[in-house]
Amino acid sequence: LSANFHVPINTAARNLGVCVTVLKQVCRELGVQRWPYRKVKKIDDMVKIIETGDTKETLTGDMRARMDRVKETRDFILQNPNSTAHKRLGKVKSLRAATDKRAAGDKVEGGAGPAHALPQGM
Repeated sequence: LSANFHVPINTAARNLGVCVTVLKQVCRELGVQRWPYRKVKKIDDMVKIIETGDTKETLTGDMRARMDRVKETRDFILQNPNSTAHKRLGKVKSLRAATDKRAAGDKVEGGAGPAHALPQGM
């Protein structure tokens, strides 16, 4: 069941070959109160923002720690779908704003972009 938490409940029901009502009944029997698709999607969006804001080679210690925390939370949510652990991560909007500010600051400090990284004499 948890292998389908990353897709909407309608898609999950179709993948499992049952109707949504039956899937919801099974979820209630297993103790899953709400389908966690939105929680997982939020976390996946955060990962994308962090990865696109900084390349893997240039992830700062702060952003690397945040990425690890986000991925750990995703794994935890997949194991415990009733958890509210995703709330501790904050909002996607604030993460996007922080990443945009970091990118703007890097451009100002880093010089003229890719040409700045060329060795002398080229």
